[in-house]
Amino acid sequence: MKDDELPLVGPGPAESEEPGPESYGWLDHPEVQEAFDIVLTDLLEESDRGATLIAADIISNHLDEMFERLAPSFLKAKVTQMISYPGVASTLSGKADIAALNGWLDETAYKAIGHLRRLRNEAAHSNKNFSLRDQNDRLAEMLNLGDNVPAGLHAIAGEILVLNFFQRLQASGEKLKERLGKNPFATVEQILEELERRPDWSDPIEERLPRLKLGLAVCLILSLMLVKREKLEGSKP
Repeated sequence: MKDDELPLVGPGPAESEEPGPESYGWLDHPEVQEAFDIVLTDLLEESDRGATLIAADIISNHLDEMFERLAPSFLKAKVTQMISYPGVASTLSGKADIAALNGWLDETAYKAIGHLRRLRNEAAHSNKNFSLRDQNDRLAEMLNLGDNVPAGLHAIAGEILVLNFFQRLQASGEKLKERLGKNPFATVEQILEELERRPDWSDPIEERLPRLKLGLAVCLILSLMLVKREKLEGSKP
C-alpha cells in the first residue's frame, strides 16, 4: 500500500446498528462524516446524473477550502478571485491541477478526481439518460484508490444498503403487526424467506448501489485530501 492510500479499516456496523461514519475508520474525520451524511440523505435519493453532480461539488468545495487554508499569505487576498469564475481555479480540473502542482494532492487523489471530473462532464453534457451503470469502467477507475479498495467499497456499499433495507422492512412489519397480530419481518430469516418469494424486492438495492459506491469513493478521496491538508498545515512555520 502506498503512503497516499488509506486502508478500508473498521469492523463495519453490527447487525442491530444503523450504518454510519463511526462504523468505518476512514470516515472518522468530522468533514468526512458531513460528506457521508450528504451521501446518505441527498446523493442516494438523486438520479445518477444528480448524484454525480453532487459528488463533484463535494470535492470541488473541499478543494476551495484547501486553497483558502494553504495558499501563501501574499496570495490570500486573491484566492476568492482564483476559485471563482472565470478564475484559473474556477473549474474542478483547474483546482485539481493547481493543487497537485503545489503538492497539496497526492497522485492517488489527483487521478481519482480526474475520473470524477470526466464522469461529471458526461453527466452534465450528455443528451441521453445518464446512468452510472453505463459508466462502469470509469467508475471502476475512480474507485481504484488502493489495494482491494474497489472490492472493499463494493462490499461496504452492499452492506449499508442491505442493512438499511432490512431495517425498513422491520419497521414496516411493526405497522403490519397491528393488523396481522405479528411482525412478518421480525427476524433476518423471515426477511430472507420473503425475498426468496419476491426477488424483485431487491431491485432498489441494485439500483442504488452505483450511487453509494460513488459517494463512498468521494468520502475516501476526501479522507486522502484531509490527511494531506492537515499534514501540510502542521508543517507550516
